[in-house]
Amino acid sequence: MLFVIEEMRPHFRYSVISVQCVLVACVVADVVVRAMLGAAPAFSFGSFPMPPLPGLLVLAGFGVVIGILGWSFNASIFRMQDLLAPLSRGTRLGLAVAVGGLIGALLQLAPDLTGGGYVAIRDAMSGRLPEMALLALFAARFALTVICFSTGVPGGIFAPMVALGTIIGIWFAGLVPGDFPAFDVAPGVFMVAGAGAFFAASVRAPVTGIVLAIELTGNFHLILPVATACISATLVAHALGGRPIYTVMLERTLEAR
Repeated sequence: MLFVIEEMRPHFRYSVISVQCVLVACVVADVVVRAMLGAAPAFSFGSFPMPPLPGLLVLAGFGVVIGILGWSFNASIFRMQDLLAPLSRGTRLGLAVAVGGLIGALLQLAPDLTGGGYVAIRDAMSGRLPEMALLALFAARFALTVICFSTGVPGGIFAPMVALGTIIGIWFAGLVPGDFPAFDVAPGVFMVAGAGAFFAASVRAPVTGIVLAIELTGNFHLILPVATACISATLVAHALGGRPIYTVMLERTLEAR
């Protein structure tokens, strides 16, 4: 509900009926999905302790990193689309087939690099991947998401954004020294905050990013640290001059028709 209102704010009719219709649709959809798949969180991260208040400074710094990456993510997709736009229809179709073949091969050879990112998140959470491997995983998924989305036949961008934020959160947690108890933040907090902050930086919907992260993971008590990271990431992305990814995509789709 918040996503519709926040993302569609220039066009949404803020009447009682409009808001109630969105709310009823969301509630009914949620009830149906829970009846079919159960009420467990979409991501089984576990529950993590609330960090001490000085730890919020670390999360604000983490949000700065996520803001830069979110801005880079949007800019990369727009730049790649601009590069492919002059190509003929046949060439673009051939490129889409080639990219599809590449993803199909990677699905068998390196499943962490493909799909919505659930496998990658699980493997990253296992703790078996060193810091450089986490960075390589993030870079590879970042590049593949940009390439796939720019072919004109994207398979979705929401889950990949959540996966990217989670992976970089696990990596960033390894950089925080454990010698200062006042700044001690559990690695899982960075995972939850990263999921929401990357979405917020790219979509420019911080309220949705906050609620998204805590609802997906069930860590409702982490709303303050998640909000700190999401707001910081959104401000940095905005300061860099980026635009919300869904807004630009809508504009480009309408221009192409």
